[in-house]
Amino acid sequence: MNIDKVNHAGQIHALNEKATVRPQEAQSASLGNDSVSISQAALQAREAAQVQKAVAQTADVRADRVREVKEKLARGEYDNPSNEVLNHIATRLTTAVSND
Repeated sequence: MNIDKVNHAGQIHALNEKATVRPQEAQSASLGNDSVSISQAALQAREAAQVQKAVAQTADVRADRVREVKEKLARGEYDNPSNEVLNHIATRLTTAVSND
């Protein structure tokens, strides 16, 4: 099978071989000088997007705290919570329920 005949690939290849590439300096001189400026707002938006991406990739679970609580559960430290702990839990639950 001759691939050059598919979609006129042979003709495109021949054109590519004939094309000349001018050096970058010559192109700049003939086209003029272009410049790009990025606004402060755009720079801040880019930075905010990078921060959001980093936050999204960060785990919500703190492995060290989970390990600590598991160890306390294994030692039985949560079997008989003090009145202070129970009151704190009750307050947090009441606040959570009343905010919904």
